[in-house]
Amino acid sequence: MKIAVLIKQVPDTASPRSVDPDTLRITRDPAEAVIDEISERALEKALQLRTEHGGEVVVVSMGPDKAVASLRHGLALGADRGVHLNDDSFAGADLVWTATLLAAGLSTIDSVDLILAGNASTDGRGGAVPAMLAELLQMAQATSLQAFDVVDGVLTGERILEDGVQKIQATLPVVVSVTENIAEPRFPGFKGIMTAKRKKILTLDATSLATVGEVDPSGRLVGANVVRSVIENPARSSGEKFVDDGLSGQRISDYLKAEGLV
Repeated sequence: MKIAVLIKQVPDTASPRSVDPDTLRITRDPAEAVIDEISERALEKALQLRTEHGGEVVVVSMGPDKAVASLRHGLALGADRGVHLNDDSFAGADLVWTATLLAAGLSTIDSVDLILAGNASTDGRGGAVPAMLAELLQMAQATSLQAFDVVDGVLTGERILEDGVQKIQATLPVVVSVTENIAEPRFPGFKGIMTAKRKKILTLDATSLATVGEVDPSGRLVGANVVRSVIENPARSSGEKFVDDGLSGQRISDYLKAEGLV
């Protein structure tokens, strides 16, 4: 089984978040860049499937030069090789642009059976790229799965809904996005870290992707979304305080009714 895992390098969630007033993009340089935890969980599931079915795990990431560190981390965890989409023109890509570039990059991996990704990254929270990839690659999609297995070329999984659990099936190849319940990521060992240094990473720029997918070599897409302005969150205001004079319960009840909360 050949599995491609999308991994994303994101600012550490413990670091403060800000937006560059000039580019209107998330400021990434001051924050420590780490592999997104949901990517690690998707990779862990891929490694488990390789142990069960054999085959190859390829980690794929789009980002600047420093994204190689996250690819190497994935290789240290056990992935076999990596694909890095890296071009200055990719900076600030919206969801459609990102999915188009990733689809072109994934098309360089022959006979892929599964494409695994997290259901949403911690820096963007769009959660739409896996479904877009399925459409662009003309593959089945199974999104936001908390568990799944593959038997005889058929994926069977489950998705949590508000009113229960939904069971789904799809015939390979399939694009799958997973939730944090899918697997507990492992830690890289010393042997894995040393071996990762010798594993291959294929780097693809805009010109390279233009030869395998519908990508403008300039890296620009017609109709791409553009951020025009950014407004800071308003400062928190103090709430109304009720002094308990024996009627506070009634006052709270009246307030909730007036606000349509009950």
